[in-house]
Amino acid sequence: SAQGDPRGEFITTQVSLGGELEFPSRRIELKRRERELLAEHRERWAGSVKEWASQYTFRRGFMDEIRADAASLVAHGAAVLGREPVMRLWLDEVGKKEASALAGAPWMSVVRRLRLRGDLGDAGVSALAGSSHLAALVSLNLGGCGLGAKAMTALGKARLMGLRALSLSGNPIGDRGVSGLLATPLLSGCQRLYLARCGLTDAGVKLLAQAPQFGLLTGLCLGNNEVTDEAAKALAESPHLRGLKRLELDENELSAKGREALEKRFGKRLKLAYGHPGEGEGGGDDEDGDDE
Repeated sequence: SAQGDPRGEFITTQVSLGGELEFPSRRIELKRRERELLAEHRERWAGSVKEWASQYTFRRGFMDEIRADAASLVAHGAAVLGREPVMRLWLDEVGKKEASALAGAPWMSVVRRLRLRGDLGDAGVSALAGSSHLAALVSLNLGGCGLGAKAMTALGKARLMGLRALSLSGNPIGDRGVSGLLATPLLSGCQRLYLARCGLTDAGVKLLAQAPQFGLLTGLCLGNNEVTDEAAKALAESPHLRGLKRLELDENELSAKGREALEKRFGKRLKLAYGHPGEGEGGGDDEDGDDE
Protein backbone atom coordinates (compact mmCIF):
# COMPACT_ATOMS: atom_id res chain seq x y z
CA SER A 1 0.00 0.00 0.00
CA ALA A 2 1.15 3.55 -0.74
CA GLN A 3 -0.44 4.84 2.48
CA GLY A 4 2.27 6.13 4.83
CA ASP A 5 4.91 5.36 2.19
CA PRO A 6 5.87 8.47 0.16
CA ARG A 7 7.88 6.51 -2.43
CA GLY A 8 5.05 4.03 -2.88
CA GLU A 9 2.59 6.89 -3.31
CA PHE A 10 4.94 8.54 -5.80
CA ILE A 11 5.18 5.35 -7.86
CA THR A 12 1.40 4.98 -7.89
CA THR A 13 0.97 8.63 -8.83
CA GLN A 14 3.37 8.58 -11.76
CA VAL A 15 2.05 5.25 -13.05
CA SER A 16 -1.48 6.68 -12.97
CA LEU A 17 -0.35 9.78 -14.84
CA GLY A 18 1.12 7.56 -17.54
CA GLY A 19 -2.21 5.88 -18.18
CA GLU A 20 -5.67 6.88 -19.36
CA LEU A 21 -7.58 9.11 -16.94
CA GLU A 22 -11.28 9.68 -17.42
CA PHE A 23 -11.47 13.11 -15.81
CA PRO A 24 -9.07 16.06 -16.42
CA SER A 25 -9.56 17.12 -12.81
CA ARG A 26 -8.01 13.83 -11.67
CA ARG A 27 -4.90 14.48 -13.80
CA ILE A 28 -4.57 17.98 -12.34
CA GLU A 29 -4.83 16.54 -8.83
CA LEU A 30 -2.22 13.87 -9.54
CA LYS A 31 0.19 16.38 -11.12
CA ARG A 32 -0.11 18.57 -8.05
CA ARG A 33 0.62 15.65 -5.74
CA GLU A 34 3.56 14.61 -7.93
CA ARG A 35 5.07 18.08 -7.54
CA GLU A 36 4.56 18.01 -3.78
CA LEU A 37 6.22 14.63 -3.36
CA LEU A 38 9.17 15.64 -5.53
CA ALA A 39 9.64 18.90 -3.67
CA GLU A 40 9.83 17.07 -0.37
CA HIS A 41 11.67 13.85 -1.25
CA ARG A 42 13.47 14.27 -4.60
CA GLU A 43 16.97 14.85 -3.21
CA ARG A 44 16.69 12.00 -0.73
CA TRP A 45 15.49 9.60 -3.41
CA ALA A 46 18.29 10.72 -5.72
CA GLY A 47 20.95 9.88 -3.15
CA SER A 48 24.50 10.50 -4.33
CA VAL A 49 23.35 11.06 -7.93
CA LYS A 50 22.52 14.69 -7.10
CA GLU A 51 26.20 15.30 -6.29
CA TRP A 52 27.58 14.38 -9.72
CA ALA A 53 24.71 14.46 -12.23
CA SER A 54 23.66 17.73 -13.85
CA GLN A 55 20.11 16.43 -14.39
CA TYR A 56 18.05 13.46 -13.33
CA THR A 57 14.42 12.57 -13.98
CA PHE A 58 11.96 10.16 -12.38
CA ARG A 59 9.41 8.21 -14.41
CA ARG A 60 6.96 5.66 -13.05
CA GLY A 61 8.37 6.39 -9.60
CA PHE A 62 11.97 5.46 -10.35
CA MET A 63 15.00 7.27 -11.68
CA ASP A 64 14.73 6.88 -15.41
CA GLU A 65 17.10 9.45 -16.91
CA ILE A 66 20.50 10.90 -15.98
CA ARG A 67 22.63 13.56 -17.60
CA ALA A 68 26.25 13.76 -16.45
CA ASP A 69 29.80 13.86 -17.69
CA ALA A 70 30.91 10.43 -18.83
CA ALA A 71 33.72 10.05 -16.27
CA SER A 72 31.27 10.52 -13.38
CA LEU A 73 28.87 7.96 -14.79
CA VAL A 74 31.71 5.48 -15.27
CA ALA A 75 32.72 5.96 -11.63
CA HIS A 76 29.22 5.65 -10.15
CA GLY A 77 27.22 3.75 -12.76
CA ALA A 78 27.48 0.29 -11.23
CA ALA A 79 25.97 1.43 -7.93
CA VAL A 80 23.23 3.61 -9.42
CA LEU A 81 22.08 1.46 -12.33
CA GLY A 82 22.19 -1.53 -10.04
CA ARG A 83 19.36 -0.12 -7.91
CA GLU A 84 17.47 2.20 -10.27
CA PRO A 85 16.12 1.22 -13.73
CA VAL A 86 17.84 4.09 -15.56
CA MET A 87 16.87 3.66 -19.19
CA ARG A 88 18.03 7.02 -20.61
CA LEU A 89 21.54 8.44 -20.44
CA TRP A 90 22.87 11.74 -21.75
CA LEU A 91 26.62 11.81 -21.31
CA ASP A 92 28.94 14.74 -21.97
CA GLU A 93 32.73 14.84 -22.43
CA VAL A 94 32.93 11.35 -23.91
CA GLY A 95 36.31 10.41 -25.33
CA LYS A 96 37.87 7.11 -26.35
CA LYS A 97 38.72 6.22 -22.73
CA GLU A 98 35.18 6.79 -21.50
CA ALA A 99 33.67 5.03 -24.52
CA SER A 100 35.79 1.95 -23.82
CA ALA A 101 34.72 1.96 -20.17
CA LEU A 102 31.05 2.24 -21.08
CA ALA A 103 31.38 -0.52 -23.67
CA GLY A 104 32.76 -2.87 -21.05
CA ALA A 105 30.22 -2.08 -18.33
CA PRO A 106 27.59 -4.80 -17.74
CA TRP A 107 25.28 -2.26 -16.06
CA MET A 108 24.85 -0.52 -19.42
CA SER A 109 22.63 -3.42 -20.50
CA VAL A 110 19.53 -1.75 -18.98
CA VAL A 111 19.93 1.45 -21.02
CA ARG A 112 17.56 1.91 -23.94
CA ARG A 113 18.30 5.48 -25.03
CA LEU A 114 21.84 6.80 -25.15
CA ARG A 115 23.01 10.27 -26.14
CA LEU A 116 26.75 10.96 -26.20
CA ARG A 117 28.56 14.26 -26.66
CA GLY A 118 32.30 14.82 -26.90
CA ASP A 119 35.33 13.97 -28.98
CA LEU A 120 34.35 10.36 -29.46
CA GLY A 121 36.11 9.90 -32.78
CA ASP A 122 36.45 6.73 -34.82
CA ALA A 123 38.29 4.88 -32.04
CA GLY A 124 35.51 5.56 -29.54
CA VAL A 125 32.86 4.34 -31.96
CA SER A 126 34.82 1.17 -32.58
CA ALA A 127 34.89 0.50 -28.83
CA LEU A 128 31.14 0.98 -28.52
CA ALA A 129 30.44 -1.13 -31.60
CA GLY A 130 32.26 -4.07 -30.04
CA SER A 131 30.23 -3.98 -26.83
CA SER A 132 27.93 -6.82 -25.85
CA HIS A 133 26.17 -4.63 -23.26
CA LEU A 134 24.32 -2.21 -25.54
CA ALA A 135 21.93 -4.64 -27.19
CA ALA A 136 18.88 -3.09 -25.48
CA LEU A 137 19.36 0.28 -27.18
CA VAL A 138 16.42 1.51 -29.23
CA SER A 139 17.80 5.05 -29.66
CA LEU A 140 21.41 6.17 -30.17
CA ASN A 141 22.38 9.82 -30.56
CA LEU A 142 26.00 10.52 -31.54
CA GLY A 143 25.46 14.03 -32.83
CA GLY A 144 28.55 16.22 -33.10
CA CYS A 145 31.01 13.60 -31.88
CA GLY A 146 33.67 14.15 -34.54
CA LEU A 147 32.83 11.05 -36.55
CA GLY A 148 34.00 10.57 -40.12
CA ALA A 149 33.17 8.13 -42.87
CA LYS A 150 35.47 5.47 -41.44
CA ALA A 151 33.47 5.40 -38.19
CA MET A 152 30.29 4.46 -40.05
CA THR A 153 31.66 1.10 -41.10
CA ALA A 154 32.66 0.39 -37.50
CA LEU A 155 29.29 1.56 -36.18
CA GLY A 156 27.52 -0.71 -38.63
CA LYS A 157 29.10 -3.71 -36.91
CA ALA A 158 27.44 -2.89 -33.59
CA ARG A 159 25.07 -5.52 -32.21
CA LEU A 160 22.07 -3.19 -32.03
CA MET A 161 19.34 -5.24 -33.63
CA GLY A 162 16.61 -3.35 -31.76
CA LEU A 163 17.77 0.11 -32.82
CA ARG A 164 14.86 2.28 -33.95
CA ALA A 165 16.34 5.80 -33.92
CA LEU A 166 19.83 6.92 -34.91
CA SER A 167 21.18 10.46 -34.91
CA LEU A 168 24.48 11.30 -36.56
CA SER A 169 23.75 15.00 -37.10
CA GLY A 170 26.73 17.32 -37.04
CA ASN A 171 29.27 14.68 -38.03
CA PRO A 172 31.14 15.09 -41.34
CA ILE A 173 30.43 11.57 -42.55
CA GLY A 174 29.66 12.67 -46.13
CA ASP A 175 28.32 10.45 -48.89
CA ARG A 176 31.06 7.89 -48.25
CA GLY A 177 29.87 7.49 -44.66
CA VAL A 178 26.31 6.90 -45.84
CA SER A 179 27.56 4.26 -48.25
CA GLY A 180 29.50 2.52 -45.50
CA LEU A 181 26.55 2.54 -43.13
CA LEU A 182 24.13 1.18 -45.72
CA ALA A 183 26.47 -1.72 -46.41
CA THR A 184 25.76 -3.02 -42.87
CA PRO A 185 22.54 -4.39 -41.30
CA LEU A 186 22.38 -1.68 -38.61
CA LEU A 187 19.57 0.33 -40.21
CA SER A 188 17.31 -2.58 -41.10
CA GLY A 189 14.80 -1.73 -38.36
CA CYS A 190 15.39 2.01 -38.25
CA GLN A 191 12.32 4.22 -37.93
CA ARG A 192 13.98 7.63 -37.50
CA LEU A 193 17.29 8.72 -39.01
CA TYR A 194 18.89 12.12 -38.41
CA LEU A 195 21.62 13.24 -40.80
CA ALA A 196 21.55 17.03 -40.53
CA ARG A 197 24.82 18.87 -41.16
CA CYS A 198 26.61 15.73 -42.33
CA GLY A 199 28.07 17.07 -45.58
CA LEU A 200 25.72 15.05 -47.78
CA THR A 201 25.20 15.77 -51.45
CA ASP A 202 22.60 14.53 -53.91
CA ALA A 203 24.67 11.38 -54.40
CA GLY A 204 24.39 10.41 -50.73
CA VAL A 205 20.67 11.11 -50.61
CA LYS A 206 20.17 8.96 -53.71
CA LEU A 207 21.83 6.09 -51.85
CA LEU A 208 19.37 6.57 -48.99
CA ALA A 209 16.41 6.71 -51.37
CA GLN A 210 17.48 3.47 -53.02
CA ALA A 211 18.12 1.58 -49.75
CA PRO A 212 15.69 -1.34 -49.35
CA GLN A 213 16.10 -1.44 -45.56
CA PHE A 214 14.02 1.71 -45.04
CA GLY A 215 10.58 0.15 -45.27
CA LEU A 216 9.92 1.06 -41.62
CA LEU A 217 11.30 4.60 -41.79
CA THR A 218 8.86 7.25 -40.53
CA GLY A 219 11.23 10.20 -40.01
CA LEU A 220 14.23 11.39 -42.03
CA CYS A 221 16.22 14.55 -41.30
CA LEU A 222 18.51 15.84 -44.03
CA GLY A 223 18.63 19.49 -43.01
CA ASN A 224 21.59 21.76 -43.68
CA ASN A 225 23.34 19.60 -46.28
CA GLU A 226 24.12 20.21 -49.97
CA VAL A 227 20.87 18.83 -51.33
CA THR A 228 19.10 20.02 -54.48
CA ASP A 229 16.11 19.08 -56.63
CA GLU A 230 18.02 16.06 -57.89
CA ALA A 231 17.88 14.52 -54.42
CA ALA A 232 14.24 15.53 -54.02
CA LYS A 233 13.42 13.66 -57.22
CA ALA A 234 15.21 10.54 -55.94
CA LEU A 235 13.28 10.67 -52.66
CA ALA A 236 10.00 11.20 -54.47
CA GLU A 237 10.63 8.20 -56.73
CA SER A 238 11.85 5.88 -53.97
CA PRO A 239 9.85 2.66 -53.67
CA HIS A 240 11.11 2.11 -50.11
CA LEU A 241 9.81 5.18 -48.22
CA ARG A 242 6.19 4.15 -48.01
CA GLY A 243 5.87 4.82 -44.29
CA LEU A 244 7.57 8.23 -44.21
CA LYS A 245 5.64 10.79 -42.12
CA ARG A 246 8.22 13.53 -41.64
CA LEU A 247 10.99 14.71 -43.94
CA GLU A 248 13.24 17.61 -42.90
CA LEU A 249 15.06 19.40 -45.69
CA ASP A 250 15.52 22.87 -44.24
CA GLU A 251 18.65 24.83 -45.18
CA ASN A 252 18.95 23.05 -48.53
CA GLU A 253 18.65 24.40 -52.08
CA LEU A 254 15.25 23.11 -53.18
CA SER A 255 13.16 24.95 -55.74
CA ALA A 256 9.39 24.99 -55.94
CA LYS A 257 9.68 22.19 -58.50
CA GLY A 258 11.57 19.96 -56.05
CA ARG A 259 9.06 20.59 -53.30
CA GLU A 260 6.19 19.89 -55.67
CA ALA A 261 7.68 16.50 -56.58
CA LEU A 262 7.87 15.52 -52.92
CA GLU A 263 4.37 16.74 -52.12
CA LYS A 264 2.95 14.93 -55.14
CA ARG A 265 4.54 11.64 -54.07
CA PHE A 266 3.89 11.75 -50.34
CA GLY A 267 0.78 13.89 -50.10
CA LYS A 268 -0.53 15.63 -47.02
CA ARG A 269 0.49 12.79 -44.72
CA LEU A 270 4.10 13.90 -45.03
CA LYS A 271 5.20 16.82 -42.91
CA LEU A 272 7.83 18.68 -44.85
CA ALA A 273 10.23 21.19 -43.34
CA TYR A 274 11.86 23.52 -45.85
CA GLY A 275 13.65 26.78 -46.25
CA HIS A 276 15.95 28.82 -44.08
CA PRO A 277 14.17 29.08 -40.72
CA GLY A 278 16.88 31.10 -39.00
CA GLU A 279 16.78 29.07 -35.81
CA GLY A 280 17.48 25.49 -34.84
CA GLU A 281 19.86 23.22 -36.67
CA GLY A 282 17.64 20.79 -38.51
CA GLY A 283 16.30 17.90 -36.50
CA GLY A 284 17.93 18.49 -33.15
CA ASP A 285 14.97 18.78 -30.82
CA ASP A 286 13.19 15.51 -31.46
CA GLU A 287 16.16 13.24 -31.98
CA ASP A 288 15.48 11.27 -28.82
CA GLY A 289 11.74 10.92 -29.17
CA ASP A 290 10.09 7.91 -27.57
CA ASP A 291 9.36 4.78 -29.49
CA GLU A 292 7.01 3.42 -26.94
